[in-house]
Amino acid sequence: MAKHVAVLAYAPLMQTETRPYTGDPFTISADGHYIGQDGYVVPRDFAEFYEQQPYYVRRWASKWLHMSEDDDAVRDWEQDLLLYLHHLPEVSKSRKPTEHHPAGRTDVIQCFDPYRQYGAGIVRFRNFLNICLHNRSLTFVKRISRNPDCRKDNLSFGTTSYFGDEVVIADEEYIHSHSEILKRRSDDQASMVEKYFLVKRFMEYVQDHQPEVIDTLLAIAETKTLQEAQEVLQIGEDAFTRDRRRILQLKEAFEDGGPVRKQRKVYKRRVPKLLTRTAAA
Repeated sequence: MAKHVAVLAYAPLMQTETRPYTGDPFTISADGHYIGQDGYVVPRDFAEFYEQQPYYVRRWASKWLHMSEDDDAVRDWEQDLLLYLHHLPEVSKSRKPTEHHPAGRTDVIQCFDPYRQYGAGIVRFRNFLNICLHNRSLTFVKRISRNPDCRKDNLSFGTTSYFGDEVVIADEEYIHSHSEILKRRSDDQASMVEKYFLVKRFMEYVQDHQPEVIDTLLAIAETKTLQEAQEVLQIGEDAFTRDRRRILQLKEAFEDGGPVRKQRKVYKRRVPKLLTRTAAA
């Protein structure tokens, strides 16, 4: 990779928005690459991204589908996601010319904006990429789940299913007569899938921003009450309350997309002077 020469000490100087930039400092090289404070060089387009990390999407699809990387379903899903990252729709608003892309963007990687991601480090870029892949996958799942003909747990159109001694043929009449029920079930399952991946994304967000409270978050998620979670962690009430408050702050930043508030230092209780003198005596 060619050597990058920084032309900007701190990116906030280039920002044209009225709202002040509060993210991590980053630089822009002479050839237009964003460089994070950790030294990571953000790929400028899909070709650079794929050259740097050719198996990133495959590994992501494997985790998302909970299947082996060699599974045919993972390979098929990888190809769909790669095509999605490689080409922006012709009607996409992101194709409009910008200062960084005068000719307009042509792929999803070019849509990375360090001002919106609060930095250009490797964590910021991967978070952007994971959100794009997740949204694409979730859109596809919703489209499939709302189509009664494609639901794997529903009756297939034009096929025969057996329920005990009863034979049910899923023809057009059956689909229309049960459309409301099927739609309601599909919407419920799509909502459950969306909530599952939202929680998963929040777990990853906490792991990236403050991994020391991930154990507390997992304990709260896996137990029925806060008291049980504290007992599992075997920590004091003050430490448990502090972790809970920090998780709520991270939740607010995750939902709003803004910066994470700084955490207050641990308050040290002062020992009364009278007790100190008594102990010294």
